[in-house]
Amino acid sequence: RSRLRAAAAKLCYTSEALSRHPSNCSSYSGRSSSSSRGSAEYVRESCPTVVVLESTNPLRLAGFWVPEMLQLAGAGKLATAPAAAEPPAATTWPLLKAAAPDILVIALPGLSAAESAVHVADLAVLPGFWSLPAVRSGAVYMCDHTLLLRPGPSIVVGVELLGHLVAPEKL
Repeated sequence: RSRLRAAAAKLCYTSEALSRHPSNCSSYSGRSSSSSRGSAEYVRESCPTVVVLESTNPLRLAGFWVPEMLQLAGAGKLATAPAAAEPPAATTWPLLKAAAPDILVIALPGLSAAESAVHVADLAVLPGFWSLPAVRSGAVYMCDHTLLLRPGPSIVVGVELLGHLVAPEKL
């Protein structure tokens, strides 16, 4: 349990830490995306909804095994997210904003958590970003891509990490 918390602290950066970062996200210029997928409806049971982005410009939701990882971690199902074994899905900002995720995880291919933090600027300038439930509650995390996007034994740690983010009291 303590090893997992240490891994979470080391590999994920919260939005609070980003606001103290020298390159404050709010000072960047905006970008837009043009692709879309599905509707913004989501199922809210007692589980928080989690969005895992593997690209911030254009916006792309993580696919392949990540939807199953989220299910195993206890996250609520987002209707716009790809199904298990589907490739990553492009989405639009209005759809993502309408989904109002409780937790936002950014894991960009080839980048560490710290390197991914710089790319939050692509999102921070979008209208409504600061009013997302995940942002308001400080539940925006940058994660090392090897824990979520690269196949191999490290995805077990990725599932544990997602579980800690979704329901830390159950771990």
